[in-house]
Amino acid sequence: MIRPGLRLKAIAVGCAVAVSVGVLFFGCDRQAAPTAAPAPPVEVTVSQPLKREVTETIEYTGTTSPTESVEVRPRVGGFVQHVHFKAPTKVKQGDLLFTIDA
Repeated sequence: MIRPGLRLKAIAVGCAVAVSVGVLFFGCDRQAAPTAAPAPPVEVTVSQPLKREVTETIEYTGTTSPTESVEVRPRVGGFVQHVHFKAPTKVKQGDLLFTIDA
């Protein structure tokens, strides 16, 4: 009976011999393939670089909160009936801004 280690070596040597014979048989018998004619040059589109101003932007994800807050409350009760100016026009002190039904 053959020892297991010797049997594994015999299989490995047999495989190596089979591969070597195959390479010699199939690889050495062929003649070099004729070289193909070189391909014609490929047409490409070329453009000139442009010099421009680049604006860098960075986007961040987050939450904002005010450092101070104000509660706005009316001094009189009622609903606004008419607005007497158009934004963003400037107004002066004493100009009538709103008409409120009281």
